[in-house]
Amino acid sequence: MLLLMLAAVIILPTLDPRNLSTLPESEQQQQQFVVDILSRLAEHSLELNLPAMLQEAGPLSIKDIYIRDNENTIQSTSKPDKEIMRFMLDSDDPTSPKMRHNDSRLLAGPFALEHRGKTYFIYLSRQLESHSLFLALLDHPIRILTTAMLVSTPLCLLMAWRLSRPTLALQKAVSRIAAGELNTVIPHMQRRDEVGSLAASINHMVETLRSMIIEQKRLLSDISHELRSPLTRMQLAQSLIRRKQGPSPELERIAHDIAKLDTLIGDLLTLSRVQQHNEPPQYYPLADVLEPILEDAGFEAGERGKQLFYPSLPSLSIEMWPDLLARAIENPLRNALKYADQQVTLAWRKDDRVWVLEIVDDGPGVPSELLDKLFFPFFRVDNARNAQTGGTGLGLAIATEAIARHGGTISAHNQAPHGLRIVIRLPLSRRFSSLA
Repeated sequence: MLLLMLAAVIILPTLDPRNLSTLPESEQQQQQFVVDILSRLAEHSLELNLPAMLQEAGPLSIKDIYIRDNENTIQSTSKPDKEIMRFMLDSDDPTSPKMRHNDSRLLAGPFALEHRGKTYFIYLSRQLESHSLFLALLDHPIRILTTAMLVSTPLCLLMAWRLSRPTLALQKAVSRIAAGELNTVIPHMQRRDEVGSLAASINHMVETLRSMIIEQKRLLSDISHELRSPLTRMQLAQSLIRRKQGPSPELERIAHDIAKLDTLIGDLLTLSRVQQHNEPPQYYPLADVLEPILEDAGFEAGERGKQLFYPSLPSLSIEMWPDLLARAIENPLRNALKYADQQVTLAWRKDDRVWVLEIVDDGPGVPSELLDKLFFPFFRVDNARNAQTGGTGLGLAIATEAIARHGGTISAHNQAPHGLRIVIRLPLSRRFSSLA
C-alpha cells in the first residue's frame, strides 16, 4: 500500500490537466473554425479591430478571444488575467498550438493570423461544461489525503482480514491441541502462502503426535501384560521357598517388592484399559456409584483416625461408565485420606449443565507450580512421601483419563490456610471423548 500511495503521489501531478499539453486534433479543428472567421473578417479591414470584427461576425462559441502582436499589444474581449498572461508566455509557437485547463475553462493557442503583412497570435478561451472533480482534489491536499484513506483503508482491511482470519483459526485449533484434544481438525486452507504451509505443518505434527501416543499406549499395555506372567511365577517361587525354608527377612523383603511391582502393573493395566475403553455408556444414578466408594472411604478414614464428611447422596443420573467413574472418584479420594491431617470433606452441586464434585483435605497441600503436573503418570511431589504411602504415581493419571472419557475435567487447587482441593466437573449432557 505504501508503494501504491507513493506511485499515486508521483503520477497524479503528471495527470493534472492544467499542465501545458499539445492541443488535440479534434479540439484544434474546433478552434480553427473561429480563427478562420476572424481571418476572413480581417481581410476587409484596414486595421485589425477585434471589437468591430466580433460585432460583424455575430455570436461565437468562444467566450473570450485574445489577439497579441509582436509588440505584445493585446486586444481582447475581456481583460487578460494572470493565467492568460502565463499561458501566452508558455505557448508562443503557432505551428504547435497548446492547451491548458484553468478552473472551468479551456485555454488554447496560439493560432497565427496574417493581416497587412503583420503576424498576430490568437488565443481562445472556451467555457467547459462542468467543473472537474479531479482538479478540486489536486487543489486541496486534505482532500487528496482523505481520498487516499478512503481508497486504501478498505484494501488494508481486506488484506488484514485475509491474514488474520486463518491465523485466528489456527490459534484456536492449536489451543485445543495444547489442551490435549488431539482429534482437533486443522482448518483446510486453500492457500499456497506461509499460512497454508503452517497449517499443513501443524496437521502433520498432530498426526505424528497422535500416532506416537497410540503407539505409546499400546506399548504400555503390551509391557504390562508381558510383565504379569513372570511376576506370577516369581510370586509362586517365593511361596514355595517360604514353605520349604520358612520365613526370613530376605523373603519378606522379596515379598514386599513383589507386592509393589504387582500394584504397579495392576495400575498400568488399569490405565491402559481406561485409555482403550470401547464399551457403550449407560444411564446410571450417581448415588449408586458414590455409595460403595463412600462406605469404603469412611472405613479407611476410621482406620487412619481421620474424619470424612459429605452431604446426602445426589439424585441425579447421567450417562457414564460406572466402573471408570468410580475409579476416577475413588483415586483422588484415597489420596486425600492419605495426606489429610484430620479430615476430608466432599461436596457436590449442579452448576448449570455440569455436575461438580469437590474433594477437600486439610493436609500440607502441593506447591502451586506443581499443581498441573499432579495428573501426569508417575509424577510424585515427594518421592520419600510416596515411598512411605506406597503410591505408584498413576492414581490421578487414571482418574484424569476416566474423567476425560466422560467429557469432563479434573483440576487441583491449594486450599487456604492449607490443604488440597480436587475439583471434578462432569457434563450432564452426553459429551464423551473419543480415543486419541
